[in-house]
Amino acid sequence: MRIYLDSCSLQRPLDDQTQLRIRVETEAVVSILAAAQAGDVILLNSEALEYETGRIPDEQRRTEVAAVLASANE
Repeated sequence: MRIYLDSCSLQRPLDDQTQLRIRVETEAVVSILAAAQAGDVILLNSEALEYETGRIPDEQRRTEVAAVLASANE
């Protein structure tokens, strides 16, 4: 299965986790990333996503999202 996570999804684990909805979304994203790392799914990347990542104003967020994208399979 090939999965495309948008920039907002990739940043969700970096958001304030005090709201239940955000924690649940974070768990989903982390599960998908773990499945990609295990080779169970293929994480996709795109030029648009690379562009959006480059426009993330917070350097730490930008670096962490870029690291995830660097591990994308396609």
